[in-house]
Order: sequence, then structure tokens, then C-alpha cells
Amino acid sequence: MTDRRRFVFVIAFCAAAFVLGSVPLVLSGDERLVSSPPECPSKDLRLLVIAADGEDSALPAIRQVLDYLGTPYTVHVASQSPGSLTQDKLSSGCRAHYQGILLTTGDLSYETAGGNTRSALTDAEWQALREYEAKFDVRRVAWYAYPTPEYGLQNPSSELDTSKNPIEAEYTEAGQDVFSYANTDNPLTVEGVSAYPAEPAGGSTTPLLTDERGGVLAAVAEHPDGRETLALAFASNVALQHNLVLDYGLITWVTRGLFIGEPERPYLSAQIDDLFIPNVIYGTENGKYRITDDDLQAVLAWQRKTQEQPTTERLRLDMAFNAYGTTGIYSPDALTPAAKRHMDEFKWISHTYKHLDWDELDQPTALAELRDNNAWAEEVGLEGYEEENLVTPEISGLENPAAMRAASEAGVRYLVSDASRPEWDNPSPNAGFPHPLEPSILVIPRYPNNLGFDVSTPEEWTEQYNDRYRDTWGENLDYEEILDKESEVLLSYLLKGDIDPWMFHQANLRAYDGEHTLLGDLLDATLEKYDALFEVPILSPTQDEVGRKMAERTRYNEAGVEASVVPGESITLTARKAARIPVTGLRIENAELYDDQPTSYVSLEAGGSVTLPLE
Repeated sequence: MTDRRRFVFVIAFCAAAFVLGSVPLVLSGDERLVSSPPECPSKDLRLLVIAADGEDSALPAIRQVLDYLGTPYTVHVASQSPGSLTQDKLSSGCRAHYQGILLTTGDLSYETAGGNTRSALTDAEWQALREYEAKFDVRRVAWYAYPTPEYGLQNPSSELDTSKNPIEAEYTEAGQDVFSYANTDNPLTVEGVSAYPAEPAGGSTTPLLTDERGGVLAAVAEHPDGRETLALAFASNVALQHNLVLDYGLITWVTRGLFIGEPERPYLSAQIDDLFIPNVIYGTENGKYRITDDDLQAVLAWQRKTQEQPTTERLRLDMAFNAYGTTGIYSPDALTPAAKRHMDEFKWISHTYKHLDWDELDQPTALAELRDNNAWAEEVGLEGYEEENLVTPEISGLENPAAMRAASEAGVRYLVSDASRPEWDNPSPNAGFPHPLEPSILVIPRYPNNLGFDVSTPEEWTEQYNDRYRDTWGENLDYEEILDKESEVLLSYLLKGDIDPWMFHQANLRAYDGEHTLLGDLLDATLEKYDALFEVPILSPTQDEVGRKMAERTRYNEAGVEASVVPGESITLTARKAARIPVTGLRIENAELYDDQPTSYVSLEAGGSVTLPLE
């Protein structure tokens, strides 16, 4: 299978919904409230994204990071409404409608129907934008800018094609502060785009990234009128690694670290299906493989070693098990006793009892499949096991009403789907959705990948991979090349802060040389790349934790949340529908702390409003 993807406010307490790594927010005492917030000056906590013609390559990249964070924004395509960016659109009296400005390119140039190149903003619009930024102390980011004094840089002497000659960009001391989550000890590779290293235009320019010769690739400029701009002197798009590394820093800079939405966190939930039963093996007549106790010991050794690293100390694998395989049908069976001895080291998910095809299953049989698996988990005292989590065999039965009724009756509340199928993918980043047949069940899209269910050794995977993708790559790839390509896909999920789980299978846990496994090799390749780029810890939530986070995001997305801030004094939140609102940079009681950045979760009922003080 391939990856194709891609709070009226409650004074005494907030809704006790789960927050990864935190205690649910409790606000105690009226002293936490500001009953009559000053009206002026204020800024709406919303970003204005200005594109030239809507075809700007940076526009999807900007949308992507804001959608993952859940940060409100408005897109203004300048060429489609010429002359409309006026002061009354940007502000009302002393109320600023936007807390920050994001430009897809520095000058917003585009090609007209007549073949001419011009800026999509008129001179009057540029002037209105500058006056707005100066009056309300609003920062601007140019996602890609040709160096000019407007961005504190001199005109460049040349253009570099980084497709041929990648740039190893070094973080300056100021860059280390802006991109504090990154591993700034290592250079950042900029490749596949045009780049324009330049010299600072004056002492008010602070470089953030430089090339090996000291040419400035990213800089903050302070202007005489008090404005601040940040510009990247190289292009980006939604898929490029340097964009995925830098995008969060650009958002935290332009918002001054206070915004509606969640901080960017990397998630890794590796779900291994079919534990206790065998998988067929690719390229064999009837060959099957069921992992042994020695294999499980090798997996444990790998997991413990991985947990010694600062970024992966929370990592635990998810075992999706079929308890029928523990009943003595495979003899001798040293795997089951080994799994029982080490049950507290893994996370556990029901994969049903016998691994039947759920597409045609009747309700009584499906119910028995769930109850039998639950009974085994209770009998052995399976640590951390929750009956509300389910992975159906081969993601089957999701369109079978009888099977879904059985799942609901058995108490299932979180069910994974195949994210590579559009109808079962996330409606928006990090959001789940109610099952169309059983709304009591939340669907959690899960990523498939190119490590097949039916491979257990490097030779098997290499043969299968090349049979499938030889025409795609134009050649056969060896094992290390396959690991390199497939780890790039998994790395992109980490860099984006994507919470969807990842699908693997028990055959991938075979210790093919007594020590290494396919899954271990793939995750090692992914984590090595991650550690070279980021320093923040990876989170490894259980399926029900993922489900609760997705349910919260879904409700928040639909709540019509609005927010404004009186700088240095207070923040006001409103919501048309009930929601639990994430506010990154707001430090109130029980705020969640991740990488020294606070995030407060504020619960509002439908039509509710609250004003909170800023520290």
C-alpha cells in the first residue's frame, strides 16, 4: 500500500479534555478576569496573507503551516481586487484587523495577461500597508523576496541555482533565537530553488541566515518609521525541507509568539498491526512469518536505546494485536509470554480477535471479535489498554453498517481509517471526523507507507519495492536508497506537526540479523534526519489521545473563534459554538509548556466570551 498524500466562560473550571503533557486548564478566582477590556488600541489575532495572483508558489506553504497550527488568517489575492487594500480594510479607528502580514513574495510581482510584469499592489496600497504596519506595530514577513532596501538588503550581484549547487545556510545568533526549535548547530540545506545572497543595506539589518561567504539569506530589518520586516532571499514551496524547518519560526516572529492555535509539535505514533499472528511474505508460495520472542527482545532493545535520546525519550510503539494468536495455535509460542512480561513498555490497541474481513461481517460476529480481544486484555492485565480504540483488519468494515454498529455497541470511540483514500482522509490538518454510519465513533486517518505488510528482511523489501517503483525511479534502488527515500516521507510528517498515526505490520519487526529490523532501520533513518534539523522532543500519543486532540481540533475549527489583544494588557476570546481554544504564548494557570513555549486552552460555551490578562 502506498502513501498518496499525501468556553458563557466557566470561572471555576474549564472542560476536562485531555491535553498532551499537561493538566486541563482550571481558572480559579475572579482575579483572572478583566471585566471591561479597553477598546483601544487593539489587534485582532488574525494574519493577513497577501498573494499576487493566487498562483504564488509560497501560498500553499503559508496555508499549510497556518492550517496545521489552527491559526486564523485571511488571504487577499491582490491582482483579483486591484486598489482594494485600503486603510479601512486594514483597520477601524484604533483597532487593527490583523496582527501580522505575510507576503508570498517581497514585491508581489506577477505577469499580466499582456505579458508584462508588475506588482499586484498599487503604490497607494503599498503606502497604506506601510502606514498600517507603522501605526499598529504590525510585523511583516516576505516568504520570498528579491533583496532590496525595503527588506534591509542591497541588490544582489547574482542569482544562485540551488538545484545544482545547494547552499549550506548557517544560523546567526539572532537566527538561533528566531528558529529556537531548530538544531542550529547544523547548517540548513537550501536547494531546488533560486537564491539571492546579499549584503545588509545598513546597520538596522540583522541577518538570520548566511551562506558560507557571509551572504545574507534571511534578515530582519528595522525601518525609520518603526516597521519591522523579515525576508527570505530564496524561494520555497509546500514540500521543500527548508520551508518545513523555517515556517514555524516565521509565524512565531510575525505574531511575537502570541497567536490563536497550537504550537508546532512533532508526533510519532507507529502502529504495528497483526501482533501474535503471521503475515504472508512477498515472493513466496505460501511463506508466512510470525515474529518470535527473540524478535520482540530486539525490538525492545531498539526502543530502549531510542528512548535514551532527548528527542525520542517518550517514544513507544503501538501494538495492534489479535489475541487469537495467543491461544496455542502456534506452537511452540515463546512470543506470548515475552509480550506479557514486557507489556508495560508498549502501547496496545485492539486489532480484533481473529483478524477476519470486516467488510461482510454480521453484527454478532463483529461484536464477538471485539469482546474476545477485550477479554484477553483484561485477563492478562494489559497495561494502558483502552477498549475505545480499534484498528480493524486491513482497515476493512468501515462501510459495513453491521460492523460499525457492533463497534459502537462495544464502546469503540476511536477508529483508524486509510488516509490515502480521499473520503477517509483528514477534513483539515490534524482534525478527525465523526463516522458517517456511527457518529459516536471518531475516525482517525492513518498514513500507509511503502514498507509493506509482507516483508521482513532487506532482501524481501528491496525486491518488492523495485517491482513496484522501478519505472517511477527509472532504476532499481538498493536498501539504503529505499530507506533514504521513504524516511523523507516520514520526516515530512514530523516537520509539519502531523498527528496522524503511521501504519506498519508485525513482519516488519523481524530481527533479520539478530539485532536490526526493517521498522527500526526506517525509523532510525527518519530520526537521524530529524535530529539534524530539530531539537524539540517528539510526542508519542496513544490512539485515544490522538482522537481527543483531533476531536478538539474539529470542534475548534467549526466554532467561529475570534480573538483580539490589547498589547501588554489583555486578550479577549469569543466563539459562536462551544470549543476549547488553544492560545499559544498565553501563560495562565495550568498552561501547557512545550519547548519553553506556553499554550493555554480556554473553554467557551456557544456564544461565550472571556477576557484574560496578559502576563
